[in-house]
Amino acid sequence: MARPHVAREHVAPRTSHVPSLTILSPPDGATYLIDPTLRREFQTLSLKAARPVGRIQWTINGRVVGAGDAGSRVEWPLTPGRHRIEAHDASGRSAGATVVVR
Repeated sequence: MARPHVAREHVAPRTSHVPSLTILSPPDGATYLIDPTLRREFQTLSLKAARPVGRIQWTINGRVVGAGDAGSRVEWPLTPGRHRIEAHDASGRSAGATVVVR
């Protein structure tokens, strides 16, 4: 006697989801203008990333400009030009944004 065919439901293997590192500020593609009437020390860009825990290291054009805990801000003095901003965490994740300062 033949056995009836039983369909099996495909279940995807469980994977642990690790939240990604995301730059909240500045947004990718943003343009900032330096105000000639304000002193330069008051013209900064807040660098902020979203990640649940851990330290974030910030680089701009390949140079380290600061570090802070997740959710904290690092202030970077505006400098004219096109800049590649990157955030890196201890787990090796990174995120980037490119901005223009005029």
